[in-house]
Amino acid sequence: MNWKDIYRTTKEDIKSFINILFKPPYSHKLIMLSSIIIFFGFWDTFVITFLIKFLDKIIDNS
Repeated sequence: MNWKDIYRTTKEDIKSFINILFKPPYSHKLIMLSSIIIFFGFWDTFVITFLIKFLDKIIDNS
């Protein structure tokens, strides 16, 4: 597995996605849908990594 190739292709794919998303004519539905998907992706990561550990500590201390 070549990490440089993975980094390069990921960077190209993100640029391509941004060009599609923000190139006129704007698709407001696509922009909103992409924003919601990205937001919930970040929220899911937060819940899995931090919130569960935090709640376990609260339960153990009470």
